[in-house]
Amino acid sequence: MIDVKALVKQLQKQVVLLTEDLLSQSRNVPDIGSFLRENFTKMQEAGGLSQSYEEWSEDYLEQVAVSWVLACVFVRFLEDNHLIDECWIAGEGDRGKLAEGSYEIYFRGHPNETDREYLKNVFKEVGKIPAAQELFEDAKTPLWAVDPSGDAARNLLLFFKEIDAERGGLKRQFDTRGTKPLVDVYEELAPQAQFLGDLYQDLSEHARKKYALLQTPEFVMEFILDRTLTPAIDAFGLKGLRIIDPSCGSGHFLLGAFDRLFKEWMKPENGVNNEVVATHRQYFIHQQHLRIQMCR
Repeated sequence: MIDVKALVKQLQKQVVLLTEDLLSQSRNVPDIGSFLRENFTKMQEAGGLSQSYEEWSEDYLEQVAVSWVLACVFVRFLEDNHLIDECWIAGEGDRGKLAEGSYEIYFRGHPNETDREYLKNVFKEVGKIPAAQELFEDAKTPLWAVDPSGDAARNLLLFFKEIDAERGGLKRQFDTRGTKPLVDVYEELAPQAQFLGDLYQDLSEHARKKYALLQTPEFVMEFILDRTLTPAIDAFGLKGLRIIDPSCGSGHFLLGAFDRLFKEWMKPENGVNNEVVATHRQYFIHQQHLRIQMCR
């Protein structure tokens, strides 16, 4: 199981380090400084900005840093839970060897590049997965807006590769799988998936305070779904049922709806060997995608 509380504190530090590096890049790399100035001017002219350039750029670059950290977490979650066959960042045993092999092969073909380019290539490869396309799409995330330095990217990569000196193996693991039946595995995975949204809320204390970035409490979400989704299922049935979350917040309502629909499909009267169960792996990747996409 993922120790979310411990992980959040460690990832917060990574966000701070990346933000500091990006601020340094903005001052020392002319193209980055020009890009930020141009975007700041456009927002000023549109009348949607009351911040100074310094305040705005720091907020913006922090969001870029958060995007880099969350992107790595997302990839690591997919790797450790074998939701993808590839392994690019880290892993245990043979998966770790696969990650090292991927790293070595990349730099054989790109000897003059840095870990920044390597991670960007990883994000592009994961972005080819249908469920992750919009998550890593250029126009929909600040991930691609400003690049950190090669050294900062290297430190971020090493953070996820760090070995636990006392226990051995990776210090940060994201494997939530087990040997239980599918429905029981889902019961374990679903709550763990929510940590992605929790991370976004907690990674930036400044953004949380400034924009009141707080998720809907669980009991409120359940109360609302009891009076919306449950009657809708009774009235329209499961097949072809469509859901929209108009608030576009953290994704809690979408995950809560997904959980209820999955349990309904697993009922004997709906058929255990139905399409939803057969394609569970793809549905779970979609679940992760929805969680982070709604958090952006």
